[in-house]
Amino acid sequence: MTRNDSTTQHGTAARIAFVAIGAVAYLGFHAVFLSMISFLNGGPLPWSSYQAPARPLGIALAINAGFIFLFGVQHAVMARNTFKARWTRIVPAPIERSLFVVATVLCLGATLAFWQPMGGGLFSIETPAVRIALYGVQAMGWLVLVWSTFLIDHFELFGLRQVYYAMRRRELPVQRFRTPALYRYSRHPMMVGMVIGLWATPDMTWDRLAFALGFSFYILVGVRLEERELVQNLGDDYRRYQNEVARFLPLPGMRTRMASAAVTGALFVALAASFLAPRIGLAQTLSTDLAPDISIQHAGGVVHDHEMALDVSGGGGQVASVGGLPIDAGIDGYHLTENGDELFSLGTPTTLPGGLTPQPGDVVRWDGTQYSLEFDASNAGLSPAVDTDAVSMVGSLLLLSFDTAVVLSGLHVDDEDVVSFDGLDFALYLDGEASGVPAGLDLDGLHAFGANQLGLSFDGSGVISTLSFDDEDVLRVDRTTSQWSMEHDGSSVSEAWRSADVGAVAFVPEPSVAMGLTAGALGLAGAQRRRRCLTLAG
Repeated sequence: MTRNDSTTQHGTAARIAFVAIGAVAYLGFHAVFLSMISFLNGGPLPWSSYQAPARPLGIALAINAGFIFLFGVQHAVMARNTFKARWTRIVPAPIERSLFVVATVLCLGATLAFWQPMGGGLFSIETPAVRIALYGVQAMGWLVLVWSTFLIDHFELFGLRQVYYAMRRRELPVQRFRTPALYRYSRHPMMVGMVIGLWATPDMTWDRLAFALGFSFYILVGVRLEERELVQNLGDDYRRYQNEVARFLPLPGMRTRMASAAVTGALFVALAASFLAPRIGLAQTLSTDLAPDISIQHAGGVVHDHEMALDVSGGGGQVASVGGLPIDAGIDGYHLTENGDELFSLGTPTTLPGGLTPQPGDVVRWDGTQYSLEFDASNAGLSPAVDTDAVSMVGSLLLLSFDTAVVLSGLHVDDEDVVSFDGLDFALYLDGEASGVPAGLDLDGLHAFGANQLGLSFDGSGVISTLSFDDEDVLRVDRTTSQWSMEHDGSSVSEAWRSADVGAVAFVPEPSVAMGLTAGALGLAGAQRRRRCLTLAG
C-alpha cells in the first residue's frame, strides 16, 4: 500500500535539494535539542537560564510565555492533517515533514535565544547523592524520549525517510499501526520522557519552572489534539488502544481512562501548586539570619556580634548563638551541614567553652554538644594573621576563602578566590578574577548551592557583567559559565542593611508548603527550599 502523493515526479536537482533540506533539519533539531538541555541546566552553551534579569519580571514572563505559545501554535497547527493537505499544494510532499522540523528548530531556538531571565530559584538540593540521582532521572527522561522515537520510526518522524525515498524515486510505504515496547504501557512515552527531563533537577530556578510549566501545559493540550486525529485516521484500532493503554502512566488497579485522568490531573495540580504557592503565601517568605559586628537594636531587642538575629526580613525577633560563644567573639564565616552541625570561623582568637582556642584562620565545628577543630590553619601553613572569612561545603569538600592572598602547597590564592580542601589537598574552586570579580574586592561570604552554583558576598560595592551590587548583597554565580545574578538584595530588606556588610552566608534547607503540595499530588517525597542565613560584619 502506498501514499497518494507521488515522489517519482521530481528531477535530480530537486531530489538533491530535498536531501539537503532533510539533513539540515535533522542536524538542526538535534543541535537545538542539546542546546535546550544545556539551557535548562546552566550548561556551557551560550543560551542559559542561569543569567541575571535584565527586564521587570512581568515583562520577562510575558515575553517568555509568548515564545512558548509560538512554539505550541507552530506544533499544533503544522501537525494537523488539514494544514498538511493545504501545505503540500505549495511545497513538495517529500519535504513537508522536514519543513515542520525546520519550523520547530526556529521556534524552539528563538525561545532559547531570546529567553528573558527572571532570576532566583525555588529550591536547590545540596546533597551530592541526591543531586546525582536527580540528574540521573533527568538523563533517563531524555533517553526515554529519544528511544521512543526509534520504537516507532525515528527517521520518518524527522523527515529523513521521506527525502530518502524521494531521492531513490520510490513511493513511501504507509506505516501500519503497532505498539512496540513502551507503547504497550503508555500512549505517549515521548511526552513522558519530556516531562521527566523538564522537571527532574536538583536546582529549580524560576526560569526552569516557567519553561517546564509552559511546555508541560502544551503537552497536555497537544496530545489531546493529536489523539483526535489518530482516532480519525485509525478508527476502532486506536479507540481500543485508548481503552487498553494509559495516555501517560498506568496506575495499577485502575481503569486505563481513570488512571490517565488521575495522572494528568495530579500533574496539573503539582505544576500549579509549584508556580502559584509563592504568590499566594503558601511558600515561606525570605528568612534572613544576621550577626552584626556590633551590638544593634533589632525587633525591640538587642543583637550582639556573637549572636544570630533570626528571620530579619520577616520581622522575627529571635536570636541564637552557635553553641555558647563568648560575648567577645565575632562570627566571620558560617555553614550549616546536612546533619545539623555548624561550621564557623571567628575574626579573633577566642577561647570557647571546653578550652578550644581557634585562630582567625581556623574552622570550628559545633555538633550541639562540643566544639572541635574542622580545619587547622597552622597545619596548612597559614600565618596567624590570615582570617578564613568565608566557609561552606559541597559534598565532603570544605570550601574556603581568605581575607588576603595566601599560598597553599604552592597554590596561589587571592582574597576573591575560593579553594576546596578534601582533608589532604587544596585546589582552586573559583578563580574570582577570571569570573569577573572587580579588583580590590574581598570575598567574605560564601554558600555552595551545589557543585557549580555558588552564593557570594563581597566587602564592597562593584559591577559584574552589568550587575551592580553592594556589600550587603548576595550574588549567585555559575562557576562553569561565569554567569551572575542577584540572589539577595540586602538593601531592600531594611535600612540597617545599608551600613552593613554581609560577612557569612548560609542558605538553610527548610520544608516548603508549595513543594509539599507538589509532592503530595504526585505521591513523591517532599522537596526543600532554602532559608537565608547571613552574617553581617559592619
